[in-house]
Amino acid sequence: MESSLTLLYLSQENTATRLVQYLNNYVQKERSQNSKWEKELTNTPEVMRQDHSARILAKNQAMDDYELFILCFSKEVNVSYPTDKGRQEFFDICDALGKAIDYRTVYMAMCSQAHHDAEDILNDLMVGSTNSEELMRKLELEKINFSLNLILCSIRYYLESMEQVGKCFRFDSVMQQSKRSYAEITKIAESIVAGNHVITHVDDWLKTA
Repeated sequence: MESSLTLLYLSQENTATRLVQYLNNYVQKERSQNSKWEKELTNTPEVMRQDHSARILAKNQAMDDYELFILCFSKEVNVSYPTDKGRQEFFDICDALGKAIDYRTVYMAMCSQAHHDAEDILNDLMVGSTNSEELMRKLELEKINFSLNLILCSIRYYLESMEQVGKCFRFDSVMQQSKRSYAEITKIAESIVAGNHVITHVDDWLKTA
């Protein structure tokens, strides 16, 4: 999902500049993390500090190599370097694409699952306390259908980015196939949102796995 929306943003306009900004932002964030990592070593044992310091040095050297590569690349694509930071955070990228609501709903819902926040624990505890097999079955199905919906959303973003890449590089066949596939996936996604074509039994999911 993140890769597709980032690619969509990069290929939408000013591709060379945005790509240089994107690569450079990564390097600067890593340098910042390395600096914070180093500060955490202040009160650690000497042996541990030496080990981590060597790894930080190696990583900073890698950042130096990355930065040199980005500098050479920017010259090849006629982008002044260093550029301004551009849009650094993923929300800013989504906002630039007119997908701020997508970020607040679909993306954050996906992150909630990946980070394993308290939502699932609360749902399990509350439903489990009812001793209702029907509610437990519904909770399990909700998880399955929610996962399916996230997959379909991600595929739509991917196809949208492929269409934009096709447009950017004038690949007509890529544009046409992406549009057709996007339309089909949208139909399935809308059907699921409407309550149709939803897995209604856990065994149905196992059969399709």
